[in-house]
Amino acid sequence: MMAARGLGANQAALLKYANSGDTPFGDRDQVVGYGAVAFWQGSPLPSTPAAPSSGNPMAVIPLRAGEKARLLAVARETIARYLQAGFSPALEVREPALQQKARVFVTLKRGGNGGDASVRY
Repeated sequence: MMAARGLGANQAALLKYANSGDTPFGDRDQVVGYGAVAFWQGSPLPSTPAAPSSGNPMAVIPLRAGEKARLLAVARETIARYLQAGFSPALEVREPALQQKARVFVTLKRGGNGGDASVRY
């Protein structure tokens, strides 16, 4: 938050808040909280037509299963290429839903903890 302010951000919007107790196997006695906040410089964002009833100005069009699979493939290829060659590949993404400005959370796991990347949209 301090870095965003230092870079000139004067607006913020809570995108999502949840905790580990919100999962089907979560223990509500001991939780870890997760928050996603967007920071930007300028005026508050107007509501978007993508999800007018949500009240979330940062709402995006939901991805279908095939688009999510493509996004995961792009994330995996980008990470692998960067680790192998030191640069990100030039990928051509043609799916309109994947060209919208959105947010992605990528979790990297190593060793006995999964061994590959997963992407949550």
